Amino acid sequence: MTILNDDVFEHILRECSVSGLVNISLVSSHFHVSAMPHLLRTVSLDRNPEQIIGFLDFIINSSHKNIDNEILGLGRYVLTFEVLMFACETSVKVWDDDDHYHLAAAEPEPYPISTWAPSLTKALALMPNLRSFVIEAEIDDICLHSPDFVATLLARPRLTDIDLWGIGPTATTSFGQAMRLEEDTIRLRKVKYYIGDDIKQLALLKGEGFGSVLFASKEYLEELYFEAADMHNLLIDEQRSRDSLNVARTPVIFPKVVSISLSNCDVHLDALTQSFPSLRNLTFDFEPFLIGEKGVKNRIVSFSKLMSIKGSYKYISSFLQHTTCDNLLRLVIDSLWDSITGEDVPAFLVTRAMPGLKSLHIVHSENSVVPWWKVLGQSLPSLNYLAISFETEATCEPENLCIHVPRLMKSVPLVYISILFEGFLHTLGSRASPEVQAMVTEQAVAISYARNIKSLKYIDVCKTIDSVKGPKTWWKVIRPWSSCDENGVQLEAIDEVEGMALRDWHDHTILDLQR
Repeated sequence: MTILNDDVFEHILRECSVSGLVNISLVSSHFHVSAMPHLLRTVSLDRNPEQIIGFLDFIINSSHKNIDNEILGLGRYVLTFEVLMFACETSVKVWDDDDHYHLAAAEPEPYPISTWAPSLTKALALMPNLRSFVIEAEIDDICLHSPDFVATLLARPRLTDIDLWGIGPTATTSFGQAMRLEEDTIRLRKVKYYIGDDIKQLALLKGEGFGSVLFASKEYLEELYFEAADMHNLLIDEQRSRDSLNVARTPVIFPKVVSISLSNCDVHLDALTQSFPSLRNLTFDFEPFLIGEKGVKNRIVSFSKLMSIKGSYKYISSFLQHTTCDNLLRLVIDSLWDSITGEDVPAFLVTRAMPGLKSLHIVHSENSVVPWWKVLGQSLPSLNYLAISFETEATCEPENLCIHVPRLMKSVPLVYISILFEGFLHTLGSRASPEVQAMVTEQAVAISYARNIKSLKYIDVCKTIDSVKGPKTWWKVIRPWSSCDENGVQLEAIDEVEGMALRDWHDHTILDLQR
């Protein structure tokens, strides 16, 4: 088989980085034409409005429709288009009395949304193969200054992912109007949105506004992010009897949705499990949900396929008290709102969440870590991955975190552990004794955990100083031939790329293997 030179060149272009493609495109006009489709497949704008205007003009001037209404030119190569927050406002330097400066938004904005919204709509119309669109600007303002924006966006025949900021009354009306034309062609798989400042809650109605977009895509949607949404109408179909005395309620099914994020939503747990039967990943943000229907007390709702939960301890606890999740494999208790400060481990957390867990992320205040791990150390028979953060105070006792906790983890079959000490170096400073300073070095911490957890193969350790993360160090655990020689444990440093790949493998891959 003969391989043509152009085939080889095309393969090289597919493997090049963005900077490499830019350099190649400058070599000659032939190279420029060959490299441009690869450069334009993913476009992310993050500098300032001038960058937005320049790119939109570039697409408009280099694309056109022929007599058959087919789009020709560079716009057809754009598959992913992102306009990020920093690109939407002009920054200026503000100097202080010490001759230092910080960046602040220019007032007034020299390039407000009104100056580039019409061009955005024109450019989108010249991107027939667009699959993913992200814009971190006020959608309401864009719709106000370019009424055809939503209709043009939804008319992209291959569009599957949208991430929109600042949805308000104007945008909601535009979505409703556009869906009257595109209802039969919409095929979205991933939808994420944020509401604008001028509305407190977005009512998601099946036949109106933004809700109609979700309803029309219900057979195709796989991932959803809901913010400040009243979801009752979207998830429940009500049919009145002929005499109008009785109402039959049936759930609206979204059969392919596997991931949902909730933030300040009106939705009952019953509706979630009924409308999303394939749900595997659930993320809780601020005030995520309502517990149950009015008049129904102490009902336990089953989420039979749920495999991963992420959120603050407060909301995860509330959820687990009212549900069963028999296939839960991953639990992420993040530090967005609170850390675990109580001394007792709730019984429902041990019985409903811990037995089958493969991956656990947890944030501890120092006074909770030893009492909790006295229980957790005996309650995690399947755990392979642990990401643990310690929030330390001025009175911290390093022995708890570096010696006692590793001993409490002896029965946990961990393969990978990721350790973060928040405030540790700042707390100890130069006041600590030489013995304590030696105890809390990254390598000493890693050795302590490796000696106690016999199954451990990989470990990374990171510390923060005044809320700034220090370098993360990765190691592979090398064990002696004799299992009795605890002190023979050694650490082999591994680079960041390999360490991150191993961390992600042990944290996430178990979920993929179970699908």
